[in-house]
Amino acid sequence: MNIQNDTPHYAIDTAMLAEMLRGGYDNLMLHRDEVNDLNVFPVPDGDTGMNMCATLLGGLNDSDPSAAIPEFLSSFSHGCLMAARGNSGVILSQFIRGFAGAASGAALFDTKALKVCMAGGVARAYSAVVNPVEGTMLTVFRQSSEQLSDVSDDISLEDAFSHLIWSMEVSLENTP
Repeated sequence: MNIQNDTPHYAIDTAMLAEMLRGGYDNLMLHRDEVNDLNVFPVPDGDTGMNMCATLLGGLNDSDPSAAIPEFLSSFSHGCLMAARGNSGVILSQFIRGFAGAASGAALFDTKALKVCMAGGVARAYSAVVNPVEGTMLTVFRQSSEQLSDVSDDISLEDAFSHLIWSMEVSLENTP
């Protein structure tokens, strides 16, 4: 088992983080057509889901789950950037770059690390876009990160991810 609970915080190691990212990619692949249909800005080109899938797959293919968390996320980020397609892929890769950069020095990934990494991802994604437009994936990243920042560092990582997913769903429902 990769969950570490020898401290008040539940934390995961690189192998579990890689498995979670693979699961996220698999889930996105299942729903890529739905995501393609969501895209209306800047043009409804119908490829957002596929572009995001290509981006994540590049990260998964370029990373080593046996590496330490910072090195794993750095290589995952690099792979995402190299595989990024379209605006959605580039923005996602920049979010991941900021997320990975905020993880430097992390031996395990816990709720506090998740909060710091989400904030780093949001800052990087917004700075990478010349004219950020609300009502896009940037908004979902930002609002969910803000919601996550309000939870205690002492809650389990599972509860933190549940809260994060819930806040992303709420943001998405309120996004044009």
